[in-house]
Amino acid sequence: MLSIAARRAPATLSSRAAFVRTYTSSSRDGSVAQSKEFGKKERAHEGNLDESAQPQESDILQRNTLVRHDAELLRKLKSDIEEKKKQIVRRNFS
Repeated sequence: MLSIAARRAPATLSSRAAFVRTYTSSSRDGSVAQSKEFGKKERAHEGNLDESAQPQESDILQRNTLVRHDAELLRKLKSDIEEKKKQIVRRNFS
């Protein structure tokens, strides 16, 4: 029985060795990230992201216009409230 196991041990080791993955030692072999074309595409993509992340001048002007409009509307509403308060006071003392 021992002799059968002894004969099978080298066979299983050699079959395992056949499935061992080997890697290249050179950084040039199969390296996509270091190719010139990949680098160019990556820089172009990052440039597009930078441009889209920053607000456009028209967006900034539109926001400023809305802020000014809201401030003007608030001033008008506050003056209307003050006028209504004065009317109420006049009615109570008349």
